[in-house]
Amino acid sequence: MTHPVFAPGNTAVVTGGAAGIGLAAARRFAGFGMKVVLADLGAERLAVAAEAVRAAGAPEVAGVDCDVSDRAAVDALRARVDAEFGGADLVMANAAIQPGSTLFGTPESWARILDVNLWGVINAAQVFAPGLI
Repeated sequence: MTHPVFAPGNTAVVTGGAAGIGLAAARRFAGFGMKVVLADLGAERLAVAAEAVRAAGAPEVAGVDCDVSDRAAVDALRARVDAEFGGADLVMANAAIQPGSTLFGTPESWARILDVNLWGVINAAQVFAPGLI
């Protein structure tokens, strides 16, 4: 038995959705007949990913260039999801980076990792949770 959120016509938002685990999850959501919003960096990567998700069965797909470490960008993502899809039914805060060695990485590298991997999740939760509860 599957969870009721995995239903045709529901909308899934996947941050980090243009590749890897995010894209695999988005394709799975598409297989349930869900509409899918991919949020990631890079218009070309998003376009390729959107085609893959569409081919997996999503009736509607949007690729949104979004830096999840930027709260205003996540606010804009939610506004677009609300306007174009009527809101989100599921949010997968999946975006993450790992640019090489972290133990000996620069403070700037560490800051970027925390901005995306920590604050990206916090931003997604704070922005989308009120509409999911």
